[in-house]
Amino acid sequence: MHRPVILCVDDEPAVLASLAGELKQVLGQECSIETAAGGEQALQLFQTLREQGYEIAVVLSDYGMPGLKGDELLATIHSLSPHTLNIMLSELVDLAVVSNALRNARLYRYIAKPWQTEDLTHSVLTALHSFLQTRQQEMQIEQLSRKNQELQQQINTLEQTQQTILEQQQYYEQITEFNSAIFYIYDLNQQQNVYVNHELTNILGYSAAEIQAMGPHFLPSLVHPEDLPRLLAGMERFKQMGDTEVLETEYRIRDVRGEWHWFYSRDRIFSRNPDGSPHQSLGTAMDITAQKRAELEILQLNSQLEQRVQARTAALQASQSRFAGMVEIASDAIISIDAQQRITLFNRGAEAIFGYTAMEVLGQPLDLLLPERYSIRHSHYIEQFAHSAHLSRRMGERSEVYGRRRDGSEFPAEASISRLDLEGELVYTVILRDISDRKQIELTLAQQAERERLIADMTRHIHQSLELETILQTTVTEVRQLFQADRVMVYRFLPDWSGTIDVESVVEPWPPVLGSTLKDHCFTEGYIDRYQQGRIQQVADIYQAGLADCYVEFLSHFQVRANLVVPILQEEQLWGLLLAQQCSAPRQWQSWEVALLQQLATQAGIAIQQSQLYQQTRQQAKREESLNRVIQAIRQSLDLKTIFNTAAAEIGKLLGIDQVFIVQYLPEQKTWVYVAQYRVDQGLPVTLGLRIPEADTPLSDRLKQLEVVRVNTTVELSDPINSQLAETFPGQWLLVPLKVNQTLWGSVTLTHHQAGFSWDDTDLDLLYAITDQLAIAIQQSQLYERTRKQADREQALNRVMQSIRQTLDLQAIFTTAVTEIGQLLQVDRAGILQYLPEQNLWFNLAEYCGSPDLLSMVGLEIADQDNPVAEQLKQLKIVRIQNAEEFGDPLNQTLAERFPGAWLLMPLQVNGQIWGCLGLIRNTPEQGWHSEEVTLVYTMADQLAIAIQQVKAFEQTQQELRERQRAEIELQNSLKEKISLLQEVHHRVKNNLQVISSLLLLQSRRVDHPQARAILEDSQNRVMAMSLVHQNLYQTHNFAQVGFAEYVSTLTKYLFQSLNVQSEQITLHTEIDNRAIVPLEKAVPCGLILNELITNALKHGFYAEDQRGDLWINLIVNDNDSLTLRVANNGNPLPTDFSLESSESLGLKLVKVLSEQLNAILEIKAEGPTVFSITFNPAAGLE
Repeated sequence: MHRPVILCVDDEPAVLASLAGELKQVLGQECSIETAAGGEQALQLFQTLREQGYEIAVVLSDYGMPGLKGDELLATIHSLSPHTLNIMLSELVDLAVVSNALRNARLYRYIAKPWQTEDLTHSVLTALHSFLQTRQQEMQIEQLSRKNQELQQQINTLEQTQQTILEQQQYYEQITEFNSAIFYIYDLNQQQNVYVNHELTNILGYSAAEIQAMGPHFLPSLVHPEDLPRLLAGMERFKQMGDTEVLETEYRIRDVRGEWHWFYSRDRIFSRNPDGSPHQSLGTAMDITAQKRAELEILQLNSQLEQRVQARTAALQASQSRFAGMVEIASDAIISIDAQQRITLFNRGAEAIFGYTAMEVLGQPLDLLLPERYSIRHSHYIEQFAHSAHLSRRMGERSEVYGRRRDGSEFPAEASISRLDLEGELVYTVILRDISDRKQIELTLAQQAERERLIADMTRHIHQSLELETILQTTVTEVRQLFQADRVMVYRFLPDWSGTIDVESVVEPWPPVLGSTLKDHCFTEGYIDRYQQGRIQQVADIYQAGLADCYVEFLSHFQVRANLVVPILQEEQLWGLLLAQQCSAPRQWQSWEVALLQQLATQAGIAIQQSQLYQQTRQQAKREESLNRVIQAIRQSLDLKTIFNTAAAEIGKLLGIDQVFIVQYLPEQKTWVYVAQYRVDQGLPVTLGLRIPEADTPLSDRLKQLEVVRVNTTVELSDPINSQLAETFPGQWLLVPLKVNQTLWGSVTLTHHQAGFSWDDTDLDLLYAITDQLAIAIQQSQLYERTRKQADREQALNRVMQSIRQTLDLQAIFTTAVTEIGQLLQVDRAGILQYLPEQNLWFNLAEYCGSPDLLSMVGLEIADQDNPVAEQLKQLKIVRIQNAEEFGDPLNQTLAERFPGAWLLMPLQVNGQIWGCLGLIRNTPEQGWHSEEVTLVYTMADQLAIAIQQVKAFEQTQQELRERQRAEIELQNSLKEKISLLQEVHHRVKNNLQVISSLLLLQSRRVDHPQARAILEDSQNRVMAMSLVHQNLYQTHNFAQVGFAEYVSTLTKYLFQSLNVQSEQITLHTEIDNRAIVPLEKAVPCGLILNELITNALKHGFYAEDQRGDLWINLIVNDNDSLTLRVANNGNPLPTDFSLESSESLGLKLVKVLSEQLNAILEIKAEGPTVFSITFNPAAGLE
């Protein structure tokens, strides 16, 4: 059997190692610790462990992991293994994540990082034990279910077998009992009958039980001695007979009266022993007595006919004497009457039966010998018989015949009557036999059969039914009818030896006592031990039996006159009594009645044991179902009210008690509060919301020690609080502590009003299981509530912070803050007061009212002088007031009258100085202030302090900004003046350069020498290059730098025009980086260099009139922010011996000088297209 596994999941190796190490140290002996570095790896490991037969009890997973998140992993694990308990770890509290995990993963616990080792190990240990307990309960439920199924299968099989046997028995009984033939089964091994039908008992006068009781003596005792050897010899033939052969025999059997009956039987083998020898024979027989007598009479008739003539005379002479002798010696009564029904013959048998002498009755009317109720009926019968065609008739065919003795007693009789006409006078003769003994035997046999039937019926009921009340009710009803008693009942003892009448059968007019609870003090003093030992009490008359006076008084209260009591024992313990009572008169109880009642009490004990076993099994199943419903309610809901109501109802209905309460203990308020209730009767008082002060009551002290409290009777309670509760809820109490993390949370309290009730240990087992589940539900709810409250608080703080970020209006911020904190903590008032030291008062700036009925106190001024509360606030102390009535100074006493309840005042400090306070008021002092609420208000006060600081800083910044704006306006005005001046300077420089250019142009027109004219034109171009720089600065209003893209375009266009170059002849290619910016001090040299290089290319590279080519101008920004100016053409190449130092060109010399002035690198490529490259740093200074 593998140990349970705890799976730890975290993507941080150090955290994962620490988590596994802490759990191994505490739980390493109880379970295996496995680790996974991510959700996907954990899921794969989870599947592998399950395939290997491991049970994963607990999974601890970090939330924020790459890939599969913690809540998604736990939800997947829950879908695969609903019994696994899931715990999530995270640095952040996200209500949506926790709610999703609670809903989809049935989250057992949420633990914030960094965790407390004790809290972590305790939570995991509790989860592990909860998992093991749940698995154990499921295994127990499964075992019970299997046992129930096996028991049910056994019961079904037994019932089917019994039904089959019963049907077969009924079938054979119908065949045999309703057949005129005799049927029997004879055991050849035991040599006795095992079954005979009623026809044989009718003929012989013996009951079936008597015949079976004779055993092997039946044949020797009753078979005629002449026939017995022949019958036994025939039985010996069975050893050689086959199963289909039939043995036929005739024999005589003596009946109970001593008369012989001839029988003709046919027998065959019915069953064999394992060795093949015959075991039982099945036979049928017919009474052939009449046939035998007819045969005998025929034989005798032949002889008589021969002797009749001779003997007739002698017979006639002797007939009278013989008749007289027969009459006298007959044991039956022979009585003759005349037509007037007067007695004319009364033999000795009649004298013995009726008690009269012949002399006393001769000549008397026949009514002397008849019960008065039969006189008229008998006279009519004689008259009818006188006119009938029959000369003789058996009397009593329609109703039984009774005679009356001399002492007045009556007796049953068997009689026949004959009529004789002697010379015209009718004589009636009656032959009568006293059958009292036979009737008594028949009654005894009938009673014995009824007893056997009653016991058999009860045994069948026990096998067919598990309903004890039905079995017992059937028993007492049939016993009362059999005994003809007035009352029969079953009395069940309670633990205090009082008792209750569970079932009863009673006839009118005697009062029923069913359901009564009785307490017989005489009984408990002397009779318990006797009944425990099986004592049976027979009382024929309670007033003559020498019983104790208290016992006689107890019985007479129920009008009992005769009492028969038999104990009912269950596993050798006294369970109750089976009682038969006669109320109408004294009664002598018969031995068979006592024996029958004792047998029924034994069967009742078996039925009770069987029913109790069944009830225990069914009760256990019901308890498991109730516990499962409670667990299901816990899994489906986080609402404690729903869970508590479900648990209370399940306990109350299952245990059949009056009320169930779930009570919460509030230690800070020293109060017990009723949070859930179940009432079996809606007329019982409602306790929801009832608050009971703790007041150091004994029951409360025991519960706080986590002790189960049993109160057998509330009369024993003496403390004031519980005595008052006992008046409302009398009876028996059971208080079971409800603990969460080994701390008392409250109690589950049960009450029962019935006297004599006691709490069973199995009740406690159920309550322990349910309280454990309720503790889990409370933990889950507390976790959810803490998470929700934390989220609400964070959201409230976020809204306040958002308000602080969105606005700098303190009034709006204050209004938002007091509204959020007031609604969140459900207070009656929340306000912000500012301390104004110059005015020596506190001013109420903003307020929240929890009810529209409350008047707003915005604008309220509270004096600072002689105010102890204000002094504490100015010392930056938090003020917590449980009850404002406690104030001793006049100022705050006045305020307490206007604002009663609990106060919480949180100082608002800015830069270490008191600014004001955030105040909250609850009108109900008993609620007080929890530490979490104080912390939240403290945090809110910090945010408000930040807001106040921000507003102050903003106001200061605004002031500085206004001053800066004034300075900037002055600076801009000054700058405008400078810009105007610079524009004027550039404008004048440009104009002056333009004048110089114009002068050079005029001069060049007057000079005829080509070289001189070229020099003047070159100078004019150079002046124009400088002029364009100042024109660009003037037009862009940027006097620090020149944008070269526009400058190059303007300059090249000018030079093309100046040198008369057509664009169709030379194609211009420009690539100027827009980022290329040249400072003012470098713009003019750079422009002159560009002018010289372009002019040189146009004049010397393409000097032929029809020469065509390309001109490239590039300005590139390098990676090091330096600039490269490159001018290239594919016209005439430079001379092979070209050297810039030896060049006589003024322009190129000027390029060299200006490059050196720019600290530039000048490179010349003569091969292929001629390329001049100048690289310089625009930020470096000039030389």
